[in-house]
Amino acid sequence: MAGRGPAPKPASQRRNKNEKQRGDWLDISYPTSAPPELPDRGEGRGSWSVRTRRAWVAWWSDPASTQWTPGDVELVEHLADVMEGWVREPETAGRATEVRQLRDVLGLTPKGRQDRRWRIAEPEVVDLEEKRGSAAERMEKLKARAASAPATAS
Repeated sequence: MAGRGPAPKPASQRRNKNEKQRGDWLDISYPTSAPPELPDRGEGRGSWSVRTRRAWVAWWSDPASTQWTPGDVELVEHLADVMEGWVREPETAGRATEVRQLRDVLGLTPKGRQDRRWRIAEPEVVDLEEKRGSAAERMEKLKARAASAPATAS
């Protein structure tokens, strides 16, 4: 259920200038790099399931991954291991609970992001027509670029 009353004012318009106890909201963006490889499970433990591999890629593609420290990376690896145990033995309710709690701690759920006061930044909307211009303007730009390009010997 949504909160009651008006939405909070921006920080610049607040009357109460006291610093927030839990800090202000941080806008986070989607990562720009590819997810790291899932580490080996270890000797005699078999390979990762398809579900765990998909979850690994999803976790590293989440905006929360941009905020993780090296210590959090070890926790993500632990989460993958717990997830694998749950995938192999789904009747184990304790593992499902641990997966949910670890995802919250890492900020991979809406609750986890709210607890950390992380907000996913809105992607920048680009008006392609404005950026491109008319067909005649584009043609003039291409002609100018071709005229200024150095001649290559064939």
